Amino acid sequence: MKRSVFTASLLIAVFGPFCAAAQISGCTDARASNFNPDAGINDGSCSYPVTKARFEVIVKELPEAVEETSGLIFWNGGLWTHNDSFNDPVLSKLDTLSGMVMQTITLSGAENFDWEDIAQDENFIYIGDFGNNLGNRKNLVIYKINKKDIPETGDVSVPAEVIRFGYADQTGFEKANRNNDYDCEAMISAGDSLFLFSKNWVNQKTRMYAVPKIPGEYLVHPLAEMDTDGMVTGADINEKGELVFIGYKNYQPFVWLLFDYPGTNFFSGNKRRITLPGTKGLQTEGICHKPHGHLWITAERTPVGPARLYSMYAGAWLSAPGLDTVEDVAVMAEPALIVFPDPADDTFVVHLEAPCPQPLLTAEVYAMDGRLIQSDRYEVHDCCIRLAAGGLGYGLFQVKLFADGASIASRLLINGFNKQP
Repeated sequence: MKRSVFTASLLIAVFGPFCAAAQISGCTDARASNFNPDAGINDGSCSYPVTKARFEVIVKELPEAVEETSGLIFWNGGLWTHNDSFNDPVLSKLDTLSGMVMQTITLSGAENFDWEDIAQDENFIYIGDFGNNLGNRKNLVIYKINKKDIPETGDVSVPAEVIRFGYADQTGFEKANRNNDYDCEAMISAGDSLFLFSKNWVNQKTRMYAVPKIPGEYLVHPLAEMDTDGMVTGADINEKGELVFIGYKNYQPFVWLLFDYPGTNFFSGNKRRITLPGTKGLQTEGICHKPHGHLWITAERTPVGPARLYSMYAGAWLSAPGLDTVEDVAVMAEPALIVFPDPADDTFVVHLEAPCPQPLLTAEVYAMDGRLIQSDRYEVHDCCIRLAAGGLGYGLFQVKLFADGASIASRLLINGFNKQP
């Protein structure tokens, strides 16, 4: 035995450096802008062109019982979700086509202080009560329930084990409402650990922590950080190790795809951001994988609209090159008009694609409930018109232009909408 160990060690010592030198590190994804065909080791350096996709609406309005849907998994033929802060400690199973509640599971002895995400492994479901808008929570909890306790049908109450934790790097606990970097709304299960991803209100990044799945009390340290350019509000991972984030920035949703990384070093592989034009104002908080490269996504009820269930195809960017093509994806074309600045303050400019229409246009501004707020004729200068926003108030609006018998529209966010308490 000793000889075998020595021989193996000697071989590694002699040939290891040579093999490492023969391998070239670089971007190994042929779909990336900086693909290196000679690279044999993915160093996480891949960069990608701007990628846009559509949401497909599956359910236009989810039931009132789940209107604050904040996490999502697919298990046992249904979508399982939960509401967030100060709701009942229940999980709801939704039909994947109608969105109707098929089953309700109550966690006995648990409370919903601020449930924000849900994850699963083969035997257990985990619910994260770690929402922390104020940044001062010291009662962070993950509930663990056994799948064997959940019947095929019928509403029941099940016991829940408790995993308690705190952030080792958090030294201050003063209230900082939506102005702290110790909120958390995303969690996945991988191996013997649960991985948490912070929702950073201030620096718009996310930090990763690992918590053991064994009930107890833990102090967790940050493992890595990723610049997500927005707040991560949900996560899921599939059997292929493809990690997805959902989130938003200024209530403009985005999706991150993370894949081809070593072990559980999720931020060390490929990272591709998907932008979602035409979705501004959605508070997207739940995401999970569905078969054949698609994703399910939920958005909770907001002043802009009801809670909804969406689907998005991501297979062309996650599958090995050649299995799918980008042409198979419902890619959103460039908008016919661009509104800036966005968010706007006192005035905003609408830029139209060339060739410009006639020198006079009718512009209308609508509230998201369909009320016409503003309408007038404007002169077009350099394919742009300038509109006043001062009297519109805070919130999300639709700007519609009429030219040559046709209309084009875009959404506009007026500053203050995302600053409301």
